[in-house]
Amino acid sequence: MSKRAKGVLIGIIVLFCVVDICTQVIVWLKYDFPFPTTTVVITDQDTYIAEKVREIFDIDYNMESISYRQGFPDGYHLKIYDSNGELHKEFRDVSYMDEVDTYFREHADMSVSDRVLIVELIIEAVVVFVYVWFFRKRAGQRSIH
Repeated sequence: MSKRAKGVLIGIIVLFCVVDICTQVIVWLKYDFPFPTTTVVITDQDTYIAEKVREIFDIDYNMESISYRQGFPDGYHLKIYDSNGELHKEFRDVSYMDEVDTYFREHADMSVSDRVLIVELIIEAVVVFVYVWFFRKRAGQRSIH
């Protein structure tokens, strides 16, 4: 690989790093600020999480879904939707660690920013691989002739 090709490759990698950082900041501000929300749809009212939420927060109606978001610096926020899909109760800054908090921390979905970063890194790795492969192939052809 020539010095020019190596310089271009380094430039591409630096550009990719800048794009990754900017994309992560934009996605983080749009979707995951400051922590992602995890939602569980309750299909069976006798599931572990439904029973624990009923027990801890003294709820006496059927729940359709529960949205959880980790608080800052500690605690969490919980939104409980009734069987009509309407927000029924909201708990903010629940400041103690309990089974609900533990459940959601263990069953958290991958955040949008993580998924975007993984896709970006795969695309960038393919571009760098093709670039290096092309210039090595080209350098091999030059040495034969």
